[in-house]
Amino acid sequence: MLIQSKLTWTRNLLISLQKSLQKLLTLTGLASLFLLLSFGSFAGDTNQSKPDVQTISAEQLLKNRDDYIVLDVRTMGEFAIGHIEGAINISHHDVEDELERLRKLDKPIVVHCRSGKRAASAERVLLQNNITNIYHLEGDMLGWEEKDLPLVRGLD
Repeated sequence: MLIQSKLTWTRNLLISLQKSLQKLLTLTGLASLFLLLSFGSFAGDTNQSKPDVQTISAEQLLKNRDDYIVLDVRTMGEFAIGHIEGAINISHHDVEDELERLRKLDKPIVVHCRSGKRAASAERVLLQNNITNIYHLEGDMLGWEEKDLPLVRGLD
């Protein structure tokens, strides 16, 4: 009888521990899901998380090309491989150093990079320094190339 009692007690203890563990895992899972969803809203700065900047399509830019300054914030090497005609090349790392030059431009600035991340960084710098007449090129250079739009090769 004593052995039966200890087995029953052990079984009940295991059942209780199992239920507690399930509750803990459920709470942990919910907490993890909450953290994941919360972190997701602050996650990586890719093309989908640009500052509050209006976009302009490649077609709109081409149609009204003389109305805009195109700022290519890729590296000089990327720029040399192919860039939009008339674009100014200032690496996203150097935008802050070129603020005075950019302030002097009398047209809206269309910012782009390869995929959007560096352009978003440059746009933030511009906005933080009260240069607000800016647009983001929809699709960046990847979108431009995908549409097989004209590129200038080399440094001009």
